[in-house]
Amino acid sequence: MAKRDVLRFFAIRYILPGLLFVSILSCAGDSNESSHKGWNVLFIAVDDLNDWTSLYNGPILTPNLERLAGRGMFFNHAYCPSPACNPSRVAIL
Repeated sequence: MAKRDVLRFFAIRYILPGLLFVSILSCAGDSNESSHKGWNVLFIAVDDLNDWTSLYNGPILTPNLERLAGRGMFFNHAYCPSPACNPSRVAIL
């Protein structure tokens, strides 16, 4: 594998999602949080994890996600616009 291909792989797999996450966090701050009276919504999208978590009786233990799901609303059906990773990620964004 050429050096350029390795850099492209890491950029697509790790750097771009990281930059997206940081940009979302920087825009999420609300200077007047005390006057905000609405629903609190937390949307967690975990790519390539499928139904392997312990929420779905899978082998990967996720006690914090289980605790979070117990405190809120948990949807146990998932739908995606495409079975491939990249089109699904783009549709979520």
